[in-house]
Amino acid sequence: MKTLNRYKRNSLNPNAITIQDRESDIILNYNDSDRLDLMSMRYYNTPNYWWILLAANEFDFEYDIPSGEVMRVPMPLAKVLEDVEASLVR
Repeated sequence: MKTLNRYKRNSLNPNAITIQDRESDIILNYNDSDRLDLMSMRYYNTPNYWWILLAANEFDFEYDIPSGEVMRVPMPLAKVLEDVEASLVR
């Protein structure tokens, strides 16, 4: 049985999470000292949405993100969650 990685968007993965780009998104540079749970806490007031940052930036794991990578923090959270729900329902 083939398993699909729900965090990486590609044409081979029909179950991928899609998060739209918006003008309200925050763009920043990722550093070696950054952690996605802390970024989630800073921007979403909870550490639980670290996976949104992975999905939005098309990475499989936090350890795959190179220092200096331009990252997108999708905003506002309510709209992001709507995107996630819509991509999971299809």
